[in-house]
Amino acid sequence: SQQLNFRWKEMDVYPFPSLLSNRESSMRLSVVGYGRCESEGQELQLDSVSDLTVKWTTDNDKLLRIEKSGRENDEVVIKPKGTAGAVKIHADCGHNLKASTELRLFDKARISQSSLVLWNDPSVKGEVRVEGGSGHFVIKSSTIDPPFHHSLLNGIIKISPRSVGSSLLRIHDQCIDESVLEIRVKVTDIQQIGIDAPEY
Repeated sequence: SQQLNFRWKEMDVYPFPSLLSNRESSMRLSVVGYGRCESEGQELQLDSVSDLTVKWTTDNDKLLRIEKSGRENDEVVIKPKGTAGAVKIHADCGHNLKASTELRLFDKARISQSSLVLWNDPSVKGEVRVEGGSGHFVIKSSTIDPPFHHSLLNGIIKISPRSVGSSLLRIHDQCIDESVLEIRVKVTDIQQIGIDAPEY
C-alpha cells in the first residue's frame, strides 16, 4: 500500500512523489498523519488516522476509479480503466488537512525482437528497442559470463559479441513485479555465405 502523508500544520499540503503503475493493475493508497510533539521537538507519525473522514477525489475519472477498501476510508483501492496517462489523486480530511499525489499509468514493456544472432566480430553491434513500461529497468544475463556485452540507454539495448556462445537477457521492469521480458542472444562464427536476391 502506498501512503499519502498529512502533516498537522496550518494550510500545509504535503505532496507524495509521483507513483508509477501498470494501466491494468490495481493499487492501494492510504493516508498517514503526523503530529508535532512540542516536548520532544519533533514530528511523530500517528499510529492511526482511521477516525478521520477522508474524501478521495481524482482530476480525471476517465483514467481510473477510486473504491473504498473495507469499512475504513483512510485506505482505498485505485482501479485503472486501461488507458495510459497521468492523473492526480487528492485526499482531503477538512481542517486544512489534505494531500495529493500524481499517478502515472503506463503500458507493459515490450521489445522489438525476442532473439538475436550475431557474428562473432568486435565490429558487430545488435540493437533491441524497449518500448512502454515504467522506464525503470534492470537487465541481467542468465549466465555469469555471457558471450556478449550489453547496455541500455534511451530505451535501446545495445549488444556486442565477446565470444561464441549463447545466453538469455532478462529485462525486468522494477515497477511491475511480474513483468520480465527475455531476449535469446546467440554469438556464432560464420560457417558459410550465400547470395540473397529478390524473387519475381
